[in-house]
Amino acid sequence: MTDRLDIVVFGATGLAGQYAVENIVKTIDQENAGLTFGIAGRSERKLRDILDKVSGYVGKRLDDVPIIVANVDDEPSILAMCGRAKVILNCVGPYHLWGEVVVKSCVATKTHHLDLSGETNFLETMQIKYNDKARDAGIFIVGAAGYDSVPVDLGILYLKEHFDGELAWAESYCKVKAGTHGATVNHGTYDSAVTAVGNWRLIFEVRKLLESTYSKPLPDYKHKLKFKLIPHSPPAGTVKLAIPFMDTDRTVANRTSWYNYIEHQERPVQVFNYVAIASWFHAILAAFVGAIFLGVAQFECGRRFLRNNVDTITFGAFSKNGPTREQVKGASFALYLVGTGWNRKLPSPESEPDESPSYQVVAKISGPEIAYDSTTIFMVQAAVSLLKDRAAIPFKGGVLTPGLTFRKTAYLDRLQRHSIKFEIVK
Repeated sequence: MTDRLDIVVFGATGLAGQYAVENIVKTIDQENAGLTFGIAGRSERKLRDILDKVSGYVGKRLDDVPIIVANVDDEPSILAMCGRAKVILNCVGPYHLWGEVVVKSCVATKTHHLDLSGETNFLETMQIKYNDKARDAGIFIVGAAGYDSVPVDLGILYLKEHFDGELAWAESYCKVKAGTHGATVNHGTYDSAVTAVGNWRLIFEVRKLLESTYSKPLPDYKHKLKFKLIPHSPPAGTVKLAIPFMDTDRTVANRTSWYNYIEHQERPVQVFNYVAIASWFHAILAAFVGAIFLGVAQFECGRRFLRNNVDTITFGAFSKNGPTREQVKGASFALYLVGTGWNRKLPSPESEPDESPSYQVVAKISGPEIAYDSTTIFMVQAAVSLLKDRAAIPFKGGVLTPGLTFRKTAYLDRLQRHSIKFEIVK
């Protein structure tokens, strides 16, 4: 692999791909001068346009960056692209539709693979189908390597390291702050959500297959994390009002916990996720839109309707025309992880005291705009860790979560140096 490019960004003409390129250039300038990279996508002209655009943003010409033409409908081109890289940053979704051909080609060419998927069916199917093959090839297939699901997955491990006792569960509360230009999210993220929700029934079959790959089930604890359906006030110092958020973080963190329970006798951590909401009115509006979205997405014609009317249905929260660069650069996020447990270590991961857990520690993960800037910082620094910290990863290879892959590496330190902050606040 010595003659390969260190990183190839596949889907560089998309918004996430563009920010990935920009963040690669920044990390090269700051601390990785010898890092090499290329960009890939369907159109050579559009790829050259992206290099011109990013050149203006970073203040340096990128004319010598290699361009690779590759299309998910042309498997040989994907195979050739993967063969030119040590790490593929796959920014082409929905992954349920177009992700597997890239994973398959990475395994065949012994190339590491990182994606930004928030699609549970895809992530768990890839583990079932390719974990053994990736391990045998000595490469890592790491899904959900962006905001989905690094802050929660690595954040729980960070909580455990700073928890003076036994952690029983963690609740995340995400707060997104828009700048003076407002906020919106590109429709590509929305399209992936439509696909994921429309195929949610498949998860039961996939989950059953995944569970059969583990040597023992998770413990059935009597002290269970209670799901708060209606808007509620989280612990002081986090957010004022929150509603449930059905994202991928919970399932990714569960895969991390399950492995650590079996292999390292660590107590599994129950997880649930919430998002900050401005008022009860916004909560009711979100519930109304969510109910329509869930019902309509079950039919192909409904999914087509949702994709064609994204701006109207989401009241501009998602758009085919946004976000603007001003909106991205003006936004930020803060995610609070409230860890609850007992202020003493328990004798085994299966044991459980009579009293309910009440000891709490709160971690805060914060950074720039959530969907593109922070997300691609997570992804790019994960790629650098795969390249630089390989000896610290306690696996030969496989289809793994971010928490399992990067727990022993310098990944969190790299993130801290690139505008992502992890801290204990309570």
